[in-house]
Amino acid sequence: MKKKQIKIVIAIAFIVIALGSVYAYTEFNRKATSTEDLKTEFNTSAAELIVEFEKDSKISNTKYLNKTIEVSGNIKTIENQTGFTIVLGDSANATSIRCSMDSSFVAGKNYTNGQAITIKGIYTGFNADELGIGSDIIINKSIIKP
Repeated sequence: MKKKQIKIVIAIAFIVIALGSVYAYTEFNRKATSTEDLKTEFNTSAAELIVEFEKDSKISNTKYLNKTIEVSGNIKTIENQTGFTIVLGDSANATSIRCSMDSSFVAGKNYTNGQAITIKGIYTGFNADELGIGSDIIINKSIIKP
């Protein structure tokens, strides 16, 4: 009787190890979902989004956090230091929307300050203005909509 129980335990252990190995392999080789494939949950202009955050940043932060958002506006600046970032907003307003571009984004196109553009990305946070230099609305994994 003991040999039969040992065989059953070994068979169950083998099945558990095999299933765990398959799961680990699929998770390790899983591709990240492209922002382009995500459903847009909010569609707004840069000016409206900035006004909403300036009005009540806590409510706006809760509303948009980890949601896919599509923002249309004019390019304020373009930064290419530790990654490609497009900043949307009005140069007269210190608050801006910082859109860190997805790593698959090719920065070969010629974008200029003041150019109208639509960007889709995931809202990840808000850096409040403490020193009077302007607040930042942070959007990551951004792509430029055609």
